[in-house]
Amino acid sequence: MGEPKVVLLNDTSSFNHHGCHIVMEQMRQHCKKHGLNLWHTVKLGEDWRAERHRKRLAESNIVVVNGEGSFHHDRKSPLVLAQSAAFCRERNIPCFLVNSVYQANGKEMASLVRQFDRVFVRESRSQTELRKEGIDSEVVPDMTLSHPELPQRVRNGMTVTDSSCDDAAMQLYQFYTQTNGAKLATLFGPVSTARALRMLAARLLGKRAPKLWRFERTRSVRSLRPEFSAAPLVPADELLRSISSTSVIVTGRFHMVCLAMLARTPFIALQGNTHKVEGLLADANLSNRYCSSLPDGRDLLTWSEWQGDEVARMEAYLRSARSRISQMFSRIRQMATNP
Repeated sequence: MGEPKVVLLNDTSSFNHHGCHIVMEQMRQHCKKHGLNLWHTVKLGEDWRAERHRKRLAESNIVVVNGEGSFHHDRKSPLVLAQSAAFCRERNIPCFLVNSVYQANGKEMASLVRQFDRVFVRESRSQTELRKEGIDSEVVPDMTLSHPELPQRVRNGMTVTDSSCDDAAMQLYQFYTQTNGAKLATLFGPVSTARALRMLAARLLGKRAPKLWRFERTRSVRSLRPEFSAAPLVPADELLRSISSTSVIVTGRFHMVCLAMLARTPFIALQGNTHKVEGLLADANLSNRYCSSLPDGRDLLTWSEWQGDEVARMEAYLRSARSRISQMFSRIRQMATNP
């Protein structure tokens, strides 16, 4: 039958976020490696129910929904995404939820997620929540962890990022202001000229197109808390170099923790807007790297070095992550051949 045609829903490459771009890069590489033709994507913010997308879904062999950090607290956008599973089931098209969190959702979301042929979540806490609803799932760590290891560099200084959680972001910013020599960093990159022009057009339309303006701002502008607006927007390669060359990262961002692990850079993590950070670290047997509140400067010096067998635990988790990610794509390929 040749390479199965895959439609991906929630293509986050349109979002100005380096972590999301790495996820999409790895999605494409694994599709290619496993003989899957990623022939159509529905970008973040687009509605898969539009006629042009529905037509592609109906002609596909496989549909993959990239959940990332969206399936929590009954948010509207993942509720719409999850409706695609019933659409596919009616047409006998295998449909998979992958790379997802799952937390604090109600019965409506559970009934929709139950329609997927397979559900793959990023950490065990999400699996536990799904199990309460009688939904089987498999833990496959975040796609960023299949990225090649980041090269080791000479390390110095401390890097602080924000968080998707307001309280944690404020703690992090206050910590930054009180720590001499600390640097601010963000996972958000420079806005392209084309996107900047779209944002300007949306803003000039003002009240005539408030939804367009909110969408472009959310998709394109740094989703940083205001205190972190001074963090430089740098290209992905520059950000990865800085992660590899800092002595310790203090962050509330899930993907920053993933990248710190790839760079073998010591880190301290605060909460995000879901259990994703705590869940990742619990699965990696690195829960001691999670803090509900930041330590003082003296304690922080301890955490700027790996302790005990932390490196061995992290290495084991990264090996397992790569293996499970590859196995997930193999199973998706098999489902296309033998639905």
